[in-house]
Amino acid sequence: MKLLTRIGIGFSILIVLLVVVGFVLIWALNYHPKAKMKAESLCKKGTTALAPGSTVRVLSWNIQYSASRKYHFFYDDGKDVYPAVKDVEDILKQLGNAVKKHKPDIILWQEIDRDSARTGRIDQLKRLLAAHPYPCWAAAPYHWSRYVPTPGYKHMGRVNMQLAVLSRYPIEKATRHALP
Repeated sequence: MKLLTRIGIGFSILIVLLVVVGFVLIWALNYHPKAKMKAESLCKKGTTALAPGSTVRVLSWNIQYSASRKYHFFYDDGKDVYPAVKDVEDILKQLGNAVKKHKPDIILWQEIDRDSARTGRIDQLKRLLAAHPYPCWAAAPYHWSRYVPTPGYKHMGRVNMQLAVLSRYPIEKATRHALP
């Protein structure tokens, strides 16, 4: 009886420790931004400011991390976890073609992946900037995790999804504000 009691207590302690370690790992592996923080940005010197009264072309696009429409993802009750790298590259080319066609002065990208496992570790912002160099840009993460262990049958791994602004005009400062 004493042996069973000791085994039960030991097993209970082990379960509690595993739960505590699990919560610590979940906290440590995820992004916990401050309510207000400086965003990553770059602006080349000599960029011409927007003149008063000028017309501005703005492109705003949620690119869904360049995943394409070929897939039915697990978070929408499908089975797919991430797209093929070739599909991501094809979508990035199509995004570049849209930029070339519409010639926006300012681009607002949502759900742009930067070195995420689910998109072949491609830095989509760098790729789009290389194809269409804008003199100024700013980016801030809104979902970042070193490792996402879901879904159970094929883990997402590292995720770094960001918002980005590309501009032909100077960006003096960029701040990330957390929404309620």
